[in-house]
Amino acid sequence: MSSTQRPVLQLLAPFAGTVVELADLPDPVYARGVVGPGLAVLPDADVASVEVTSPCDGLVHAILPHAVMLVADHGRQVLVHLGVQAVDHHVRERCRVGERLAVGQPVLVWEVERSRTAGAELASPVVALQAPAAQVLAVVEPGDRVERGQALLFWS
Repeated sequence: MSSTQRPVLQLLAPFAGTVVELADLPDPVYARGVVGPGLAVLPDADVASVEVTSPCDGLVHAILPHAVMLVADHGRQVLVHLGVQAVDHHVRERCRVGERLAVGQPVLVWEVERSRTAGAELASPVVALQAPAAQVLAVVEPGDRVERGQALLFWS
């Protein structure tokens, strides 16, 4: 690796569920890749709540009631967005803006059942923000079931 090449950033599943293609989401911002390439994870139908963990090492740049954005090594920004429709997502924070997180560290607790009952679209994008699509490789397929901490994407 030359000194100008960045190491590959591995993005892990923030919770267990089924992999969904971003193109299949009802939100055109994600479906068309406007914010960047990635995959979504749909929580299992039988879970009431999930602990959402950091998909990579990074600094917490922003926490919203439905999302967390991290800045990883070399300034790469990663977004975990819980669902894609504007509803009360029933989320509790487990970290703070400015906190440095290790991969797998808890960031949010999501009351999935309450969001499901409210009619929310639960498929949750994990996005390499503004990354060229050619730099992001999916290592799982849509329809695959993943465990929390399993590799989803490699960002070169």
